[in-house]
Amino acid sequence: ITCERTIEALTQWRLDTYNAIILAYEDRLAEYNAKVAEQEEKEATLKETNPNFYREIEQTVLRKNCISYMIDQMPTATNTFGKKMYSGTTMNDYKVDVTQQLDTYKSFVTFMEQAFEWNIMSYKFYPYYWGNREEWSTLYNYENDDPLFRAFMQSGMARVVLTVRPGFEDAVLHYMATGNIWNGGQLPAIEDAMYLSILDELTETKGLPEGKAWKTRVPTSLTILQAESIGLEVD
Repeated sequence: ITCERTIEALTQWRLDTYNAIILAYEDRLAEYNAKVAEQEEKEATLKETNPNFYREIEQTVLRKNCISYMIDQMPTATNTFGKKMYSGTTMNDYKVDVTQQLDTYKSFVTFMEQAFEWNIMSYKFYPYYWGNREEWSTLYNYENDDPLFRAFMQSGMARVVLTVRPGFEDAVLHYMATGNIWNGGQLPAIEDAMYLSILDELTETKGLPEGKAWKTRVPTSLTILQAESIGLEVD
C-alpha cells in the first residue's frame, strides 16, 4: 500500500506537538517559580531572624568610607585602595602582577585592616537632609522593617567612633601626620610639635598625683552611640 501524508494530518501533528511542548514548559516554569518564591521566603526569614545581617552591610560600607576619609585627609599620601593587581580576561591568560607596587599595596591593606578595631566600631546616623539635596526624596521614602538599617539607608551622613588596636598607637599617629605607613623599628622624627607632644604623652610614664581623690570619665571601646549599632540589644 502506498500512503501519502495529507496537509490536514501534518497541521494536526504540528498543533499536538506544539501544545505538548507548551504544557511541559508551563509545568517546568511553575516548578521554577515555586522554588524561587521558596528561596526568597527563606532569605526574608533569615534577614528578620538574624540581627547581624544588616549590621554587616552597615559596617562594611562605613568601613570603606572611613578608609576613604583617612586617605583623602593626607595631602602627601600616594596610597589608594581598589587597585587592579592582575591582568588577563580568561583562565588561560590570567595572572597576578607581582611587582613592587603589589607589595606596597599589600602593606597598605594590612595596615588599614589591622591597625583599627573595625569589629567593635560604634556609629550614629544623621538624617537625610545632610546628604545631597537631589537625593532627599529618595532617602526619605526608603522603607525597611529594621529601624537601624532604615536609618542607615536614609542617612545623609554618619559619625563613627573607631578605636586603634593596642600596640598600633605610634604607627597610626605617624600615618595621620605623614600619610606614610610605619611598619616598625625606630619611629622617624617628625617636625610637628603637637604630634611629638602626643607621642611623648603616650610613651611617658606618669606617677599618680597626690592629694584628694577625684572622679573622671574616659571613653572606652564599649561606648554605644546608637542602639544595636554593633548587634547588642540595649535600651
